[in-house]
Amino acid sequence: MKLHRIEFSKEKVKLRNIFLSKIETNMNTPKYIKEIYGDFHLPIKDKFPYLYGSLIMTLDGKIGLEDQTKSNEISKGNFLDPDGGLADLWVLNLLRTYSDAIIFGSRTLNVEKNITGHIYDKNLEEIRINDLQKSMTVPWNIIISRKGDIDINHKIIQQDNIPTIILTTEMGYNKISNRLDKPIKEIEINSYEEELEQTKEVIIMYERDNKYFSIKSFLLKLKDLGLDKILVESPGLISILIKEQLMDEMFINYSCIYAGGDLTLGKRIPFYRHDYPGVDIMSLHIHKENFLYMRQKIKYRTFE
Repeated sequence: MKLHRIEFSKEKVKLRNIFLSKIETNMNTPKYIKEIYGDFHLPIKDKFPYLYGSLIMTLDGKIGLEDQTKSNEISKGNFLDPDGGLADLWVLNLLRTYSDAIIFGSRTLNVEKNITGHIYDKNLEEIRINDLQKSMTVPWNIIISRKGDIDINHKIIQQDNIPTIILTTEMGYNKISNRLDKPIKEIEINSYEEELEQTKEVIIMYERDNKYFSIKSFLLKLKDLGLDKILVESPGLISILIKEQLMDEMFINYSCIYAGGDLTLGKRIPFYRHDYPGVDIMSLHIHKENFLYMRQKIKYRTFE
């Protein structure tokens, strides 16, 4: 099945930079990206993958509407600036372009029935291969499901041109492998020492003799397998990773509408007065007067 493409007009999605901190810039930013966004660069860490999250929010901090929880309703539903919603989608494609993998939660798949972690913009896909020297046109699509309760008929799992990894427990592996009518490659993370190569098989990773799900163990293994930069598109997992002090950056785009309600990031994972993180604003872009695009470096408290 062919992957969905969108032809983005540079004039419609071009962003205006209104703030830039003293961050490392990459003078080799491809021209196409520079004309729309400006300089762009993502670093690499030694031990863990560099984790960066992507979210669209309303101006009052909601990630969905009460009667429609899909995130694209916030972006394309901005009646003041529909092209700002298109620019939001382009920025997401930019983040995917630089990633080695994209993480989705099983809940995200339940809400976003047609989501796939590929690059819609052909120009960005060409940059991914020719300029960034990525070996795969589509980043690894990683699904996290502790219990194995996932929609096995979702497009990410069923399409052969979407390289797929499922992170789960040993119990979850047994449940998925018994239900999935596709070739499976089993990876027990403590014993697997081969290279990670693109395959039409669905890769299922788990940790033997551990009924608990350790996100740190999986991230260490993914880094060991060569996945240096991972984009996280699951709001629930973003909250967990921030709580665990593992998330490095956030790219939050603000659609200048008010939603009300209680669909917020981290609703069930609160911080308290002694442990909440802060951010350094790295850059701020604007589209007309109705969309903001903020890059944030997360700063965690350290206690001695």
